[in-house]
Amino acid sequence: MFNDRDLILMGLGALVAIFCLFLPLPFWLKAVLGGAILVGAMVLALLRVGPDRIPLETWLRRRLRYKWLPKFYTYYRRSPKKAAQSSRAESTAIPVDPTPGTAFRPLDLVWAEVGVYNLIRIWLAMIGVYVVYWIANGGGEELAWILKNLGF
Repeated sequence: MFNDRDLILMGLGALVAIFCLFLPLPFWLKAVLGGAILVGAMVLALLRVGPDRIPLETWLRRRLRYKWLPKFYTYYRRSPKKAAQSSRAESTAIPVDPTPGTAFRPLDLVWAEVGVYNLIRIWLAMIGVYVVYWIANGGGEELAWILKNLGF
């Protein structure tokens, strides 16, 4: 199934995109703005960042918490004997790539977790609301003029 967080973000994006119809702008600009808001909300819902693939707000919360918390340092001197042993062991070690053959990807979209059908369902609902709004505000006359000039 999918995460409730993803569904909430996509639903809020669709709701804000529909609220764009109330703006005092031309219809084409309302449609472009609503589409951009919905795409942004879907990308935000699907986006996973960091090496452990966590949502963006969790990743930002971790970064800010690490930045704001005080750092605790321990100052001590290692014994010269242990320092020599560890430097000898480190010089003979060969670095190994933990994930051979894979490239580092800082961003990822979780298509499988959310499902394409939910994305299509939200897009179709938003397009349906925009078409109903367009027809109610004079789109019916435009549609009749287009069909008349095409010979239907």
